[in-house]
Amino acid sequence: MRHLKKKRKLGKNREHRDAMFQNMVTSLFEYERIQTTAAKAKELRRIGEKMITRAKENTLHNKRILLKKLKNRDIVAKLFDEIAPKYRDVHGGYTRIIKLGRRHGDGADLSLLELVDVELDKKGKGKVQVKEQKTQKVKGETQGPDKLKEEKGKKEKVAPVKSKEKAAPKKLKEKTAKAEVKKPTKEITKDKEAKEKGSEKVKAKTAASRAKAAETDKSVTAKTKPSKPKSTKKDSGT
Repeated sequence: MRHLKKKRKLGKNREHRDAMFQNMVTSLFEYERIQTTAAKAKELRRIGEKMITRAKENTLHNKRILLKKLKNRDIVAKLFDEIAPKYRDVHGGYTRIIKLGRRHGDGADLSLLELVDVELDKKGKGKVQVKEQKTQKVKGETQGPDKLKEEKGKKEKVAPVKSKEKAAPKKLKEKTAKAEVKKPTKEITKDKEAKEKGSEKVKAKTAASRAKAAETDKSVTAKTKPSKPKSTKKDSGT
């Protein structure tokens, strides 16, 4: 019979099991969550919470004991300086296990083990965030009709500001419309002047081209005229 033997062997010998949980605990405190099987998560939860309760007392003796188990000075410093102070007024229940279903292949039950987030009140007492969310909901439900009327009155007072914001764009539209009406007249006069200048230039170019063409025609006709035969003295003597 297994009296006083609560540990899970997990199909491993003692040396292998201790080394595995040492690595898993360091990664839990480093990333504040770890995904593993359900059996390993339940066993790891027991080991991690005992370390957090020991880290609440910031003494040299406790540091040496945790350094013997974790063997990582940075993680031990984080455990004493950041993680343990959050749970100084919380007695146990530092972690939670969330079931994720079965793993593809061997069908093992997967679970997510993570540290519970805790916030400190004005008095310095720690409270879990989940409880604070529930109290907020209860406060919202217990609000009387007077508070609701006050909130509605504030919303109605804010509404006229929107109408002023809407009225401003109308004035801008009117100004832009007037400017658009004035712009085309200036543009039309500029276009007319440009067209007139362009037509004058075109007429001058055509006149120059015609004069050149007439000169070329004259030169061509002068070259093509037949020359008169020259009279010789020999022909006249005979």
